[in-house]
Amino acid sequence: MRPDDSRETYSTSDEQGLNQYPQLSLAELDGQTATVRLPDGVTVRGVVTDENGKPLAGVKIKEGYGHGNMVRVGEFTTDINGRFERPHRAPRQWIYTAEHPDRATVSAVAQVEPGMDEVRIVMPPPRPWRIEIVDAEGR
Repeated sequence: MRPDDSRETYSTSDEQGLNQYPQLSLAELDGQTATVRLPDGVTVRGVVTDENGKPLAGVKIKEGYGHGNMVRVGEFTTDINGRFERPHRAPRQWIYTAEHPDRATVSAVAQVEPGMDEVRIVMPPPRPWRIEIVDAEGR
């Protein structure tokens, strides 16, 4: 794991199921001679704006990936220009969820791959959710 929350997962088994991880030798791990190199990955750049395209500073963004079992990787905030940058990300689909007290929470799914466009997240104003709970008689 790097300081930017990027990480790599390895396995000591041939039978890995759905996910395929680079293999490590259990004997080398036991002997403390195993060497791994974290791949460079892809740099994800993005911007968070309001509905009028004005950049939003200080937006908290949660970052993760996965289908079924979400793997949450980290949290960070946008800079004064509403921008963010996350280096060393594995090529796959990532989800970025933006939260701010004055805005509606929004998620964006990004296909992370070399040459990708920047991630754009538009946060509209919040709208109250109204609900009425009634019993079987409509009360």
